[in-house]
Amino acid sequence: MRKFALLSVALMVVLAGCGSFTGTSTPEATETATPTPGDGTPTPTETPTQTPEPDENTSGYVNGVWYNQSLDVNTDDGLDQEELDKLKYRTMARLEVIRGLQFEEDVPVEVKTREEYQQELEEDGTFDSSENEQVHQNVKWRASFLVDKDTDAMEELKAFYAGGVLGYYDPAADEIVVISPSNEDGVPSGLDEMTLAHELAHALQDQHFNISQSKFRGATTESDNAVSGLVEGDAHYMEHLYQQRCQSAEWECLERPDDRGGGGDYNIGLWATQYAPYSEGPTLIQQRHENQGWEAVNEMYENPPASTAQLIHHEKYPGEKPSDVTIEDRSSDAWSVPEIEGGINYASYGEAGLYVMFWYPSYEATQSSGQLTNVVIDYQDFFNFQGPGGELAPIGPYDYSHEITDGWDGDKLLPYANDAGETGFVWKLQWESDQDAQQFVDAYRQLLQHHGAEQIDSDTYRISDGGFEGAYSISKDGSTVVIVNAPSTDQLGEVREGAGS
Repeated sequence: MRKFALLSVALMVVLAGCGSFTGTSTPEATETATPTPGDGTPTPTETPTQTPEPDENTSGYVNGVWYNQSLDVNTDDGLDQEELDKLKYRTMARLEVIRGLQFEEDVPVEVKTREEYQQELEEDGTFDSSENEQVHQNVKWRASFLVDKDTDAMEELKAFYAGGVLGYYDPAADEIVVISPSNEDGVPSGLDEMTLAHELAHALQDQHFNISQSKFRGATTESDNAVSGLVEGDAHYMEHLYQQRCQSAEWECLERPDDRGGGGDYNIGLWATQYAPYSEGPTLIQQRHENQGWEAVNEMYENPPASTAQLIHHEKYPGEKPSDVTIEDRSSDAWSVPEIEGGINYASYGEAGLYVMFWYPSYEATQSSGQLTNVVIDYQDFFNFQGPGGELAPIGPYDYSHEITDGWDGDKLLPYANDAGETGFVWKLQWESDQDAQQFVDAYRQLLQHHGAEQIDSDTYRISDGGFEGAYSISKDGSTVVIVNAPSTDQLGEVREGAGS
C-alpha cells in the first residue's frame, strides 16, 4: 500500500447488542457486514436492448458490459481474469449511471488475500519511520489519551491498517487492490462488490477531478480528515446508492462475504479518528446532492472542506474556516521540537479528533467493566441508530457532534523532546467563544481526573503513574486554551515558560 492510497475502511460496531445494550453483556469490537442484497439470492436481469448500438459515449455501458447485465460469476473459488473484468466493467457502468460521469479509461484491479496485503505492508516500508517521526506520533496520540507511553503508536496504526482496510485505490499508480478472504487453498474468495465499487468510485473521481493533487491531502490528522470528507464522502455515498439498488433487487449483485475484515485487536480510538470522513463526509455529500444535484458536488472539488467541523456542521461549509493557530516557542534550551524531514513538526486534531478523545474513555471503561460506563461523553452518544431494530444508519453511522467540542475553531500541538529522551507538548486551542473554551477546560479536567490526576494547584495536575504519567498545565485566556505537558511539574516551565507557575 502506498502512502497516499485511498482506502476502503471496515465499518466497526463497538457495542454488543447495539441499541439494546443494557450493561449486562461485555461489548466486543467486531466488524459488521452491510446487509446482503435482498434475501441474498440474486435476481437475474436481462440485458437491455439498445437502439442505436452503444458506443464509448453511452453511459452505463463499459467494454461490452451493461450496468444491469446478469453475470455468471462465482467468487468462491476465486475469479479468473475474464470474470474479474466482467464484474469490474459492470461495476464501472453502474457508477456511471449513479454519478452521471463516465470513465475515461480502464482501471487495473488486483485481488489479494488479507495475508498477502499484510505481507505487503511489511515489505513496502509504509510504516517505517525515523526516530523523530516516532516521537512525533507517540506524543501526538498520547496527548489525546488514545495511546499510552508504553505503546508504539506506529505499531498501533499498522495493526489497524493490516486488519481494517478492505481495499485501496492508488492515484499515483492508477490501480486498485481489493482485499478478499481466502479459502482453504489460500485463494482469494468472496470478493466484496461494494468495496470494488468504492475504489472504482475513487478512480472515477481521479479521472474527472485529479484527486492526486496535493490539495486533496492534508498535512495533519485534522486537515487530512477534512479533505477526505469530500473524497471518501463522495465515494461512500456512491457506494450507498449502489447498495440501495442491490438491496431492492433492482440490480443483481454478489452476496457480500461474511469475513471481509481481518479482525485482530484494533485501537478503537485510532480507528474512530480515522473513520470520521467516512461517516460525516457522506452526510454532507448527500445533502448537497439531494438539494442541488451532482453539479453542486462536482463544484466542491474546487474548494474542498477546510475542517471536520464543516463535515459535522453542514452550514459551516464553505464559508466558516478555522482560525490559523500559531504557537510561540517559549521552551528552554534543553527542549526542542523534533524536526521531520519532508514533513511537518506539529499536529492538529480538529473537532472530530477532540470528540474521539472525550468519547474513548467511555469505550475503554465499558470494555473493561462489561457494564455501560460513561466518563466524559456518553458511550452511546457516538452511535447513530435508526429504526425499530436499532441498526446503525447507512449514512453517517457515527455522530461526532457534541456540545463540548462543537465550538472548536482551530488547534495546534507541538511535541517536545530533550536529550534524555523525555517528551512533552504544548497544545493551543482556539474556540468560538469564552463559554466554548470553558466547556472544553471543564471536560479536559474531567478527563485528567479519570486517568488518576491529582490537582496540584488551580491550573496544574499530575498523573503519578501509568501510561499517561506526567504533569499537565491548563491555562485559559478568553476563547484560547493552552495545555502544556512535561514529565514533572518542575519541567512544565522548561517546556513552556510560565506554565505550571
